[in-house]
Amino acid sequence: MSRFNNLSIRNKILLVVVFVLAIMTAVSTMSYLGIQDSLSREADVRTTYAIIEQNAEIELQLVNMETGERGFLLTGDEIFLEPYTAGYAAYQDSYIALRAMIDGQDTNEVAGIDALDQKVRAWRDEVLDPLIQLRRDVTAGQATIEELDSRVSSGVGKQRLDEMRAQIADYNASEHQQLTQRQAESLAASNTLRLTLIGGTLGAILLSMIASVVIASGISRRLGMVARAADGMAQGRIDDSHELPEGVDEVGRLAEAFSQMASTIRTQLDEQRRANEELRAASETQVAKEYLEEMVRAYSSFADEVARGNLTARLSIADTQQDELAVLGRALNKMVEGLHQITTQTQQAAANIAAAAAEIMAATTQQAASAAEQSAALTQTTTTIDEVKAIASQTAQQAAQVAHDSQAALNVAREGTGAVEETVSGMGQIRTRVESIAETILALAEQTQAIGSIITTVSELADQSNLLALNAAIEAARAGEQGRSFAVVAQHVRDLAERSKSATQQVREILSEIQKATNAAVLVTEEGTKGVESGARLAGQAGQVI
Repeated sequence: MSRFNNLSIRNKILLVVVFVLAIMTAVSTMSYLGIQDSLSREADVRTTYAIIEQNAEIELQLVNMETGERGFLLTGDEIFLEPYTAGYAAYQDSYIALRAMIDGQDTNEVAGIDALDQKVRAWRDEVLDPLIQLRRDVTAGQATIEELDSRVSSGVGKQRLDEMRAQIADYNASEHQQLTQRQAESLAASNTLRLTLIGGTLGAILLSMIASVVIASGISRRLGMVARAADGMAQGRIDDSHELPEGVDEVGRLAEAFSQMASTIRTQLDEQRRANEELRAASETQVAKEYLEEMVRAYSSFADEVARGNLTARLSIADTQQDELAVLGRALNKMVEGLHQITTQTQQAAANIAAAAAEIMAATTQQAASAAEQSAALTQTTTTIDEVKAIASQTAQQAAQVAHDSQAALNVAREGTGAVEETVSGMGQIRTRVESIAETILALAEQTQAIGSIITTVSELADQSNLLALNAAIEAARAGEQGRSFAVVAQHVRDLAERSKSATQQVREILSEIQKATNAAVLVTEEGTKGVESGARLAGQAGQVI
């Protein structure tokens, strides 16, 4: 990847173009080879069709020769030899054309065609031409028709024609087989060519897009790293460290130049900060000196005013001043303000003391006049106190008696509370036992209901047994003497069913009485439970009252 980053953007784009051209060249080469293969196979198919047509033409000309020869043998007219002569000439042309088509191909096919030509020549020289000459001799009176008929009836000519036609048919079958094979190969080559064109084109497009996206993403990502670093510096984050791309391409050189620019800017900013700090320190020193001199003059004038007794004088200090001299000035203002308030309060206190002294003098005179009256009232008060003392003594005795009675009542209440608690506990036990009895009675009621269901089933079985016994008696009556013993058994079964039904009715009545009793017991237990709960509640209330 580092080598790829060292390439320039122009070379990266050229690399993608070369990659795409290479893929397209490979696809084109494969397509050209596929087209040539398809053309070659199509040529083979056309050659096979031409060979099959020539074979059909040769067979047709052989039939024409045999037809012309047979017509001449039948009529003796030379005009019938025209199909024979034209057929042989056409055969020779077809043979030469067919020989040229297969020349240089399969040697077996060439040998087969040559063998067929030899058979045709032998058939013509040994069979057809002698028969034609014999027919001419018959016409000239040099031979008899019986000889001609004997030669024709031997079937030598037909046998050889059938052999040649069979050889042509075998050769056509072989050619048809090759034609089918070549058509299948041609179709496969066409499909391969189609897949090569479509798949290769799509693959080239896909690979080109992938390569373009990869290269564009790499360039965009590397440029984005530089852009983010530039945005950070533009926002004032000069001292932040940024991850920059490496490489010697345009983006790498841009990142290196940006890094050097950032370093240079940081160095210049540091130097500017140091210069500003030095300038600020010098300026602050001069300002502080002038400020201190001004504040000293103001504080001296303020101290002179206070020394002359002017407690309304104040230092003028702005709210924005927060240095030590401002704090001192505010403290001095508060101190002078406090002195001014103390002085004012002292003056008011002196005036108040003078007025109070006059009032005290008047009050002393009045107290001396009322002293005599207080002495007489004191004697009367002493007598009243003695009477109150006696009443208090009696009240104390009565209070002691009340405390004793309260203690006794408390003990009785405690005993009553214990009894009530025992009563509540007993009520709880009774309630538990009553509930247990109620549950037992309810279980008994459920069991009686189950027994009632069983009795119903037994009654139904008795009815069915009675019906079966009746049916058995009817069948026994039909059977006559042979069914008499069966009728006796049916009667016994019927009697047993009647007794079972009667017994189930008695048990049902007994269960009805038991269910009524259990229901009454359930009601009584419910009432008892309610009474126990009411007694427990009343006992609890009594305990709370006590």
